[in-house]
Amino acid sequence: MTIMTSNVVRRLYIHFPFCRQRCNYCDFYKEVVSSGINFENFHHYLKSSLPLHQKLMHDTEMEWGKLKSLYIGGGTPSLWEQGPSFLASMLESMQISLDQKCEFTLEMNPGVGNYTTLKTWMDFGLNRVSVGVQSFNEANLKNLGRFHTLADTIQTLQMLKDLKLNYSVDFMIGLPRFSGVSERNIIDELVKVLEFNPSHMSVYILTTGKDYIHAKLIPDDAQIEKEYLLVSDFLKAQGWLHYEISNFARPEFLADHNVAYWNLESVAALGPSATGFMKNGDKCARYKWRPESVEFVREDLTGNEIRMEEIYLGLRTQKGFSLDVFKENLPHNSVEKLIGIVQGWQKRGLLAHSAPRIVLNSKGMLLLDSLMNELFWVDQLFSIQ
Repeated sequence: MTIMTSNVVRRLYIHFPFCRQRCNYCDFYKEVVSSGINFENFHHYLKSSLPLHQKLMHDTEMEWGKLKSLYIGGGTPSLWEQGPSFLASMLESMQISLDQKCEFTLEMNPGVGNYTTLKTWMDFGLNRVSVGVQSFNEANLKNLGRFHTLADTIQTLQMLKDLKLNYSVDFMIGLPRFSGVSERNIIDELVKVLEFNPSHMSVYILTTGKDYIHAKLIPDDAQIEKEYLLVSDFLKAQGWLHYEISNFARPEFLADHNVAYWNLESVAALGPSATGFMKNGDKCARYKWRPESVEFVREDLTGNEIRMEEIYLGLRTQKGFSLDVFKENLPHNSVEKLIGIVQGWQKRGLLAHSAPRIVLNSKGMLLLDSLMNELFWVDQLFSIQ
């Protein structure tokens, strides 16, 4: 039996910040590149960051264990043809190996990556893919400024199905509503996606930068809520689990790497703009790499901040949070106030369960930020040590 200790890091995220083109809604750090680039500067960045990261681990008294999950995100990592050979060398230099059951995920976009590329990654240990479909409608893809076409999507999903890869689909709601374009049939799109047998789906509400060119065409909150609940109800009717605000999965196919974030496990991170988290007992540090230089910004979290994150992340998921923790640590009047708030959520139809843990239903998850604001009014709620 493997003994789990809190100072061992078993999860690694690597950020690959390159795309063929920038979507018109994207506000993340990215670099646009052409095909065939060798990414020497990116490789140099990663190599140069290793001593700094090792010092961080030393300072936080952390050490590497066999990786339970490795996630390469972006950007469009399926552009990284040299990735498998480079990473094999880098992980060897770090004396890191993959656990026999390691969940190894690569993000890709339709039309970027082929059978040969994926098989090379699979030989390296890849067993899961996350593909940015966003919509199964040609007009929507064009209006979002996506690089790929619907034909690219169909070809890529068929390839993943043929390879029998465990894969997730990114799907977007709250898209701009253009005049002259018929109303989006979300269920029809989902039915077509499910024909290709994905095991997981991440459903995101469109978020944009402040100067988004189609800002006036984004639907109102009522329409977004309608779309969100429509997707949730449909997928749950197909037997899928709505296990986190934006994530749905067939039973036994939850994203292990993402669950680690929501459970506040340590997740190391490398790459420009990548964010990592180290947790050793009650000591926690979050760090983010700068995109323009090989250095990171570190933030040490207090006990209050950790408590707030535990509640917030718990309410994001089907795990929820337990009132018993607060009953044992809060003054009686604060406990009464907290219970009153939760009872209010129950009356408003926002809970899936209220005992033994507080678990939001799909509608409650959609309103999470406003519900967290209600909790801030509970005296000393975030002062438990």
